[in-house]
Amino acid sequence: MKDIDGVETAQKIRKTDQKAIFIFITSYVRFISEACRVGTFQFLLKPVAKEDFGIDFERAVRSYKLNHEKRLFRQKDGSCIINISEIIYIEIYKKHLFVNTEKEKYDCIGTMAEEEKKLKMYHFTACHKSYLINLKFVKIIGIDNIELTNGKKIPLSKNCKSGVKSALNDYILECSV
Repeated sequence: MKDIDGVETAQKIRKTDQKAIFIFITSYVRFISEACRVGTFQFLLKPVAKEDFGIDFERAVRSYKLNHEKRLFRQKDGSCIINISEIIYIEIYKKHLFVNTEKEKYDCIGTMAEEEKKLKMYHFTACHKSYLINLKFVKIIGIDNIELTNGKKIPLSKNCKSGVKSALNDYILECSV
């Protein structure tokens, strides 16, 4: 690029968009360190095999969807749209489905089974018959509860414990690839 390189461009974009996904393709190895400092998703050295680019591009699209997908939830008096990546946990209490985000708690209509099925691909898992958690917000798995990054402690049933640990391991592995 003329007058500005890819790293400088990424730095400018990063100032306004923390979730932007960057894939650098270059023949200059010396830029790897700088590119990583702007939160590069992938760094590919030229010549790039078509299959390799395809694999990394698909990973980038999946990552983007996980961080930007929205979901429509039914409510008693209408509907609300919530960014899935902002949902910390969902709780069912007295036939009310409460969707909890960092900023707000939404009173919605639905069942835990429906939500678990719809949100599984976004790294949500049941930790109790009344709770569905977003694994992205797990801080500590205790003996009988899970502490989330916001400090909230959610019950962990014996029946769900191994499933939660397995799902969390899968989530961590996927995030580190």
